[in-house]
Amino acid sequence: MISGLAFWNARGVFGIREFEIYADDNDDISDGLGQLLGGRRTATMFEDTATTTTADIFRFNAVETRYVHLNIRSNHGSFFSVGAGEIVFQEVPFEFSNLPAMVFLVAVGGLGYSRATNKQ
Repeated sequence: MISGLAFWNARGVFGIREFEIYADDNDDISDGLGQLLGGRRTATMFEDTATTTTADIFRFNAVETRYVHLNIRSNHGSFFSVGAGEIVFQEVPFEFSNLPAMVFLVAVGGLGYSRATNKQ
């Protein structure tokens, strides 16, 4: 499950300007891009001379997905190329819905292991 992403853009006119994020159940874009996550986004432009860049943070409602598509709508001015620096997804923390049963199984398994190792 993911609920957001951090996006470091490419520097200069090659950087992505507007884009959309989609969650999908497959990697085939010919059957559609999937579920739109929050609408059109705009990424920050960094000059070619920038020595450091910061991430744009984009949040959306948590979604369980295996594939993510970025639909690039525009860049910051290049006529022939578009680029991105790095993209990192925010994972929703895993919640144990059946924690007592899992703790019991681990405890019972641990007892069996300790009895087996203490046999002489």
